[in-house]
Amino acid sequence: MAEQCPRTLALSALSDGQLPPRRLRALRAHIDHCAACEEMLRELEMLRSRLQVLPQERLGFDLGAVIEARIRAPS
Repeated sequence: MAEQCPRTLALSALSDGQLPPRRLRALRAHIDHCAACEEMLRELEMLRSRLQVLPQERLGFDLGAVIEARIRAPS
């Protein structure tokens, strides 16, 4: 049986440093033998680095509060 590739979410969590050690080791072992996942991880890391250099935008108000008020408002 062929090994299943992880979901993009797992690769993204790896890129973000959000995996527990055991899962990290297993995923790294998979990536070492899977060119497709290695390429996907490379693309995610490139996207992450490009997003980090974007300027921070400030809304000047709490968008969360606006959304909550609209959810609570009668339709």
